[in-house]
Amino acid sequence: VDVARLSEHDVRPCRGCFACWVDGGGLCPQGDDMAGLLARYLEADALVLATPVYFYSFSALLKAFVERLFPVLSPLIDLPEERPLERNTPRFPGRGPARAVLIAAAAHRSRPLFDGLAATFDAICHGLSIERAGMLLRPESFVLDFEEGKPVACGKVRAAFAAAGRELVAEGRVSPGTEAGAALPLTRDLDMFRGHA
Repeated sequence: VDVARLSEHDVRPCRGCFACWVDGGGLCPQGDDMAGLLARYLEADALVLATPVYFYSFSALLKAFVERLFPVLSPLIDLPEERPLERNTPRFPGRGPARAVLIAAAAHRSRPLFDGLAATFDAICHGLSIERAGMLLRPESFVLDFEEGKPVACGKVRAAFAAAGRELVAEGRVSPGTEAGAALPLTRDLDMFRGHA
């Protein structure tokens, strides 16, 4: 497992200059840490994106990283018949992750909090021509840190996250049951949630 903590890297926002396509041969001219991260990306079998939910979406760090994956795509546009969303063809066929998993943690309780993020993740997978292999969406995440009054479900949630890693390695995807286990409610009702909050 190769872990890249984006907060420890200099990943500047994409400038939209298209230099990586026009004359860069898949290389960005910015000269930050993204060149090394792209090399690591192209060696990966699977990609796990982990983010807190910041105002209903990815963190800015993760969004900048995803936008800077632009050089792994070629300028050629693929129009797949099975989905009415065009995408660019991979620049380096056979290299890079074949599948991706999203892990997202939010403080709020309601599942719709993740809707925009989940739709964006689906579109990213489609755009990169990689399979969406699972989404572990964790509402009420701060409750996991409570030492006293910890809900019984905390152990089940932690076990689901461990199972997700094993499933991704062994089967190439996270099962729907494990996704559901990772998202189990930690508070029994809104009053209990308010008390923890």
